[in-house]
Amino acid sequence: MSRRGEAGRPSSRGATRGRRETPQTRGRREASEGRRARRDDSSATPKRRRPSKRFLVVLTLLVIGTSVVLGGRWVLRQSYFRVQSVHLVGATHETMPAVLRLTGLGRHPELYGLSTTALERSLRALPWVSDARVTVSWPHTVTITVHETRVVAVAAKKATWAYVGANGADLGAAPANANLPTLVDPAAGAAWPYSRQGAAGVAIAAALPPAFADQVRTINIDPSGAVSLGMTTPVLFVVGDATNLHAKFTAIASVLKSSTLTPGDVVNVTVPDELTVTSPSSG
Repeated sequence: MSRRGEAGRPSSRGATRGRRETPQTRGRREASEGRRARRDDSSATPKRRRPSKRFLVVLTLLVIGTSVVLGGRWVLRQSYFRVQSVHLVGATHETMPAVLRLTGLGRHPELYGLSTTALERSLRALPWVSDARVTVSWPHTVTITVHETRVVAVAAKKATWAYVGANGADLGAAPANANLPTLVDPAAGAAWPYSRQGAAGVAIAAALPPAFADQVRTINIDPSGAVSLGMTTPVLFVVGDATNLHAKFTAIASVLKSSTLTPGDVVNVTVPDELTVTSPSSG
């Protein structure tokens, strides 16, 4: 009896399996499966890292710094920071208009980015300027300090005479009776040679000592650039190049003081310790 009853009793599992799924049940099942799928996807996909606070701080500082630089450049390019005042110090022969024209400062350039080195280089192209220094004072002032050269000789220039500076420059017209040594260079002509081949003659003229400077009548430069001094006696001293001038000048002063020279004598002091004297009679 009990077995038949058990056999004839419907199974609850079988009844559940055979039961039809209601819409509500289907909805709950699909929602559960969707949540499970999203959990699986989130576990499979790596999470995006948020930027660190340090990175954000650095990025902010870079943005601020760039803005400050660009804004500062814009401000410095305004008219208030353009060159408005130029002071010229130490110039006796060079004029302010010539300086402004050469340097371009008369066009009121921006002070920001102004190259003092380039300005100093351009100023040395002026004949009387041997050296120059340019300083900038904000917001709009430039000071130019120049050291002018000095006249050391005269030289023929076409049909006239010109002063020659210690820098080799042509310093303008000179009178024919100027009390200065005369530079004699066979290369002189249409071109001015005293800043190139004749530079040794200029250097020697600038270094002549007071002991005998007044006795030097001509400074002769041969085609090789070697220099000789024609004295008023008249005696010729062969100096050679512009090296070791102190020893050479000491030798010349000693000869002039203690030796008996005759007109036309040639004294070679290119090697000061072994000077030689050649007389016209000796050939």
